[in-house]
Amino acid sequence: MILTVNIGNTHITIAGYEHDTLQFSGRLHSSPAATVDEYAIRLVNLLSLHGASPAQIEGGILGSVVPC
Repeated sequence: MILTVNIGNTHITIAGYEHDTLQFSGRLHSSPAATVDEYAIRLVNLLSLHGASPAQIEGGILGSVVPC
């Protein structure tokens, strides 16, 4: 599965693709105060909600409009 992540000012949109087919998509709230661990928990929970697991991820695509 290829995981796509688009980081915006208010939301993070995440989607999983398998062989060019969308398997799921979801959104998380962006929070500057959230820690790396909090985002990891949110991501694992989002994957689980859609029947996917971190072990299925083979690659990723990241897009962001937020300055680093």
